[in-house]
Amino acid sequence: MPQIEFDSTSDYRRPDLYSTAKLRWIFFTFRYLEFLAVMQWQLTTYLRTAAAQQIESVTLTV
Repeated sequence: MPQIEFDSTSDYRRPDLYSTAKLRWIFFTFRYLEFLAVMQWQLTTYLRTAAAQQIESVTLTV
């Protein structure tokens, strides 16, 4: 019976699948960073509005 030798030095990954996975990772990383930027902008806007309303209410009662 012939012996089949396993070649452990070769890379069996398909380059197109690897690049697709890499592109998906990059895409979702940028989507997540965009999400964080939008959340930060919304929080900053909310805090500025709340601070302005608080200053306005203090000014009106004095």
